[in-house]
Amino acid sequence: MGLGPGLVMLYGEADSAKNFSLEVEAGVRYMFTKHLGGFLEYKFSKQWSVELESQQLAPATVTASKAVFDFDRHQVVVGLAYHF
Repeated sequence: MGLGPGLVMLYGEADSAKNFSLEVEAGVRYMFTKHLGGFLEYKFSKQWSVELESQQLAPATVTASKAVFDFDRHQVVVGLAYHF
């Protein structure tokens, strides 16, 4: 389990945004053998007041000079790990 600050970078066609975020993660790991393990993790990232300029919004005829929004990211990660 983890909780702490993070850095999130978002890239648009005409601009990018870099902002600090709150990162939360939890997971489990199971060792199948001495060297091979599997893991399952959930990761959440919260970024406030993301600001992107000169973005094309839907419908394609609308162009915004600046878009400001909150950004949440949820991830579920499953994998295998080899330990030396």
